Amino acid sequence: MRAETSSVINDVIVYELPLNDAARMCLQLENLFHQFDAAISTHSELSMKNAVTALLKILEVSERPDIKSKLCQTLMHFTTTQDQLNRSPQVDKQRLQTTLKKLDTLNHRLNNVHQRIGETLRENEFLHQIRSNLANPGGVSDYRLPAYLLWQKKSCDEKINDLKNWMQHFQDLREIVESILLVTRESTPLQAEIAENGFYHQNLNPSAPCYLVRVALPTQLNLYPEFGAGKHRLTIRFLTPSYHGNGRPSQAQQNVSFQLSCCKL
Repeated sequence: MRAETSSVINDVIVYELPLNDAARMCLQLENLFHQFDAAISTHSELSMKNAVTALLKILEVSERPDIKSKLCQTLMHFTTTQDQLNRSPQVDKQRLQTTLKKLDTLNHRLNNVHQRIGETLRENEFLHQIRSNLANPGGVSDYRLPAYLLWQKKSCDEKINDLKNWMQHFQDLREIVESILLVTRESTPLQAEIAENGFYHQNLNPSAPCYLVRVALPTQLNLYPEFGAGKHRLTIRFLTPSYHGNGRPSQAQQNVSFQLSCCKL
C-alpha cells in the first residue's frame, strides 16, 4: 500500500497513509480543496477549468451515503477522547479546546442538515452537464458543452466569483475535514527511526488502532516509502524511484533515518 497524500515542508516530504475510511476520505477532500485553491489563485483559463473539475470531484465524494455518519462518528470520538488528548504533553491545550469546541459546533450543524451535502449544486443543470462529461475519454470537450465554453469567456473576476459561490456550499465540510486532520496529526509527534537496509517494521496494537501513519523524509535522499499496514503490523520499505526504462524502483540498501508517527486517538 502506498502513501495517498504528501506535503513538502522545507525540503522534507511528509507522506501520509490513512488506516481507516474516515481518514482516507478526509485526505481525499483536503487534496481536492487544495487543488481548488491553487487553481483559482493562478487566474489562467486552464486553471479555472481545473477549479471546476476539483469542485465537481468534491461533489462526487460528498455523494457517499455514509459521509455524514462517518464524519459525525469521528467528531464524537474526538469528544470522548478529549481528556486523553489533554494529558499529552505535546498538545497545545488551549488550541485543542478551541478546535474541539469548533468541532462540536460543526457536528451540531452537520446533524441538522436534512439533505445531502452540496445538494443545491446537484440541482444546477449547468454543473450537471459538465459533471456528466468528466468521465469521457480525454475529459470535457468544449464542443459538447457550448454553455461551458461561453462561461470560460467570462472575465476572470466573474469566474472566480462563481467558483467561490459554488464552493460556499462545502464550507462546513471543509472546516470539518481541516479540523479532523489537524487534531489527528497533532495527536502524535514525529519521532526519529531507522530503517535497516531500507526496511522498517513495527507491531501495532489492534485495541488502540492507528488512524494515520506519517513519515517525514528529506528530499535529498531521493527515496520514498512503500507501506504495508494491517491491524497488527506496519512495514515500510524505502525505495529509489526509476523514472525511465522499465520504471521499476529498487529498495535502498543503506540504513535510512526518517521520522515516523502513528496517530492514535
